[in-house]
Amino acid sequence: ADGANLTVVEPKDEYNKGYNPGIRVESGKTLNIYAQSTDTNAMGRLSATSGKYGAGIGGRKNAACGTVNIYGGNVTAESGNCGAGIGGGHKGGGGIVHIFGGNVAATCGGDSAAGIGGGGGGYGTGAAGGEVHIHGGTVTATGGSAGTGGPGIGGGGKYAGGTITITGGRVTAIGRVNAPGIGGGGNGGAGGTITISGGTVTATGGGKGAGIGGGSGGAGGDVTISGGTVVAKSGNKLVWDIGSGLNGNYVGEFVVKGGSVLLANSGKCRSGYPKNGDGTQVYCVTNQFVDSFVGKGVAVRFPSAPFAYGDKDIFTDDARQVYQWLPEAAGTYAIAYENGDGAFEELIVNKGEGQRLVSSFSSPSKVDVTYAKPDGTSAATKAIPVDTNRTELLGGNWYVVTNEVSMSQSLEVVGSANLILADGAKLTVQGKWSRAGVEVEDGNALTIWGQDGNTGTLDATGDSEGAGIGGGLY
Repeated sequence: ADGANLTVVEPKDEYNKGYNPGIRVESGKTLNIYAQSTDTNAMGRLSATSGKYGAGIGGRKNAACGTVNIYGGNVTAESGNCGAGIGGGHKGGGGIVHIFGGNVAATCGGDSAAGIGGGGGGYGTGAAGGEVHIHGGTVTATGGSAGTGGPGIGGGGKYAGGTITITGGRVTAIGRVNAPGIGGGGNGGAGGTITISGGTVTATGGGKGAGIGGGSGGAGGDVTISGGTVVAKSGNKLVWDIGSGLNGNYVGEFVVKGGSVLLANSGKCRSGYPKNGDGTQVYCVTNQFVDSFVGKGVAVRFPSAPFAYGDKDIFTDDARQVYQWLPEAAGTYAIAYENGDGAFEELIVNKGEGQRLVSSFSSPSKVDVTYAKPDGTSAATKAIPVDTNRTELLGGNWYVVTNEVSMSQSLEVVGSANLILADGAKLTVQGKWSRAGVEVEDGNALTIWGQDGNTGTLDATGDSEGAGIGGGLY
């Protein structure tokens, strides 16, 4: 409840000998944690601390964690030594952890376990990370500081990181000694399967560990980034920021098909450069906003391009930059920054062959156009023409369809946008991946206008469980 404070500490008596977790949730069991509100100052607090071998929340000694679902609240979980903050006890697997909201701080207080994930053990032993899924909230996960160290999120000791997905929230993952921020244990643990599609993620490895990927001597695993703002920093400049730990093998793939991804220490990743969703090698292109009106932490979108690129939860950093991964070929694409509550300013980027830094943008070509009002009169405005490369209609802007345009991907509305169907023009949109044809989700708005002849046409078809115009499955 709001204002409540529950503290649980595993007793240190002769019978327990530090084997138990603060809150015991083992295989086959489920713990759901809720809050009464989303006000971080008001919502209740839970603090769980284990003895030497148990997890803060999860398994006891030699026991895996069950299922832990956190929907809200201020949750602090810390192990005494070889257990995870949330996850397995000493040599226990990570179980299944879902975080949907709240403020969560999970710390391994000792040897080789993860902050969230697998338990540790003496001499770099431990257990696999299980499943960790972060959908929202603020999460700080810190691995063990003794022995070979533990990752912020992932596997303990010599074991792999398991399955880790981040779709939203603000995540800070800190690996210590020789473990990655997110991935395998510090004693040769491979990265596992890591998927990031949203949120802001900062992953910092310790010593010989990657930022995201393997611990010392561990393979990088499979890392896919399709959205979000990601900063990956290895433990030292000899180690890949995303990939294997020092002296680890090259097993695994690194795919970037969206997001802002900064390699913050060595500037290196697995096999030199990642690939996109089409299997094409991509390179980091820095979009640098040098004008003072684009500040820090500003939302950035990529609303039109000849390539597919996910732009959920992309924000400028302290240098007013975002880091996009694109093929070498020259191309023109649109970039937009939020200049008000739900309103965006679109700009055009002309990227040259092999260009790595873009700090010069031009305004998009707008056309003078009229539209018919409900009272029978006409009004004039300037609008951005819609072409087949457009994937988004952004708030604060007017768009116009002036000819026949056919799209084989969903057209997403972000904010409150206006679309004019010029007389004789036709826009055909076919949704993909269970999305709507024209995706207008809760909190966004699209107003469609015609001209005096009222002969413009919009034909929008959703894919599978998506609406023609409206919401989709995801």
